[in-house]
Amino acid sequence: MYQLMKVNEIKSWIPEMERLKVSEVARSPRGFLTYYLENDGKLNEYWSSKRNSFISRTFAAFKKKPTYRRALALIAWAFMPATIKTLKDLKLIHTIKTGKL
Repeated sequence: MYQLMKVNEIKSWIPEMERLKVSEVARSPRGFLTYYLENDGKLNEYWSSKRNSFISRTFAAFKKKPTYRRALALIAWAFMPATIKTLKDLKLIHTIKTGKL
């Protein structure tokens, strides 16, 4: 349902997710991100369904209140909101909302 990010695009965001402790379950050995990376970006029916449910909930919240952490959480589930394409854009949202980087 939602377009998938490429594996190499997601990998560049992992250090930032780790730094901020975002999506720890998704990054865990049993989580979505681990499965996605280990399977070269291919999803089975189970993970496709879980991903669509997560993105539906989180993207709705992101649209109402776009935060840096929500954007990173969406990326951990291989989804990049169309309006945000770079770390600079994400940091700008974070700075606007919090007043700091």
